[in-house]
Amino acid sequence: KGEKLLRENKIPAAIKVLTQAAKSLPRDWRAYNYLGMAYQRQGDYKKSKTQYNKALALVDKNPELVNQVNVVRYNLGRLYLDHGHPALAAEKFAAYTMQAEDSYEGFFWRGTAEYLTGNKEQQPELLERAEVSLRRAIELNVDSVPAFNRLGMVQMVRDNFVDARASFLRAHELDKHFAPAILNLAIVHESFPY
Repeated sequence: KGEKLLRENKIPAAIKVLTQAAKSLPRDWRAYNYLGMAYQRQGDYKKSKTQYNKALALVDKNPELVNQVNVVRYNLGRLYLDHGHPALAAEKFAAYTMQAEDSYEGFFWRGTAEYLTGNKEQQPELLERAEVSLRRAIELNVDSVPAFNRLGMVQMVRDNFVDARASFLRAHELDKHFAPAILNLAIVHESFPY
């Protein structure tokens, strides 16, 4: 019932039901995961993180849950990314994509977190990893405008203007009205006119 309330965006009611579910079923990782999602939607970073970590802690007690609980790593990665902790997000997405090898979303957000961390902390190896992750995302979804645009951003930061222009052009070909790609094409043209 709590999951249904969450899908219906009835967050306070979902939190109430899911809190009771977590108390009644303390070994059920799903209750903590959904409760973490509810708190995340409510904007309560601390409580959301606590619930996700409770779900992950159950793996320590029952290693057979490791594959089932993997989605919690994705959710925690999004939480970290949304709250300005891209390095922590990159770790969670890397762990998630090790098991979810065909997850476009996992590789897209992993590449995004790696890009943000590598760019902020000037770590070329993270920018390289970001490019690899985003290329994998594109393999999984060849029509992803955001992935081509993000890949171009990574390439531009790495001073690879030729490939950056090609990535932005591909994003623009896929969606002529995608403003970030249009802006990035102008930026790369200013930086590297030929």
